[in-house]
Amino acid sequence: MAIIQSLGNFLDELKAVGAIIDGRAFWDRDLNSNESLQSGILRVEFDAEEAPPLQDLQFGSRRNVLYFDTLAADILEASTSAQPKREGDRTCCHSTSCVGST
Repeated sequence: MAIIQSLGNFLDELKAVGAIIDGRAFWDRDLNSNESLQSGILRVEFDAEEAPPLQDLQFGSRRNVLYFDTLAADILEASTSAQPKREGDRTCCHSTSCVGST
């Protein structure tokens, strides 16, 4: 039913922006008797839970000396890749005129 789908889409939009945690739209047959439907009365239900306002945000901090291993590896990699090739090196990038190139 388009009305329930539209309400469900609206609840999805509210969830996407953080206004609610979640919600759903539904039709309850017990609340929609034949008499009310015949009279043009339609009741659509939804449930939703609002996102509570953040009251207390806490961050914890811990030391981790193992990160120095990563730092040292990054420095080593940067220093070896940044060194220019010298003539005479076996890995010289110049033409065959370099001494020691193979």
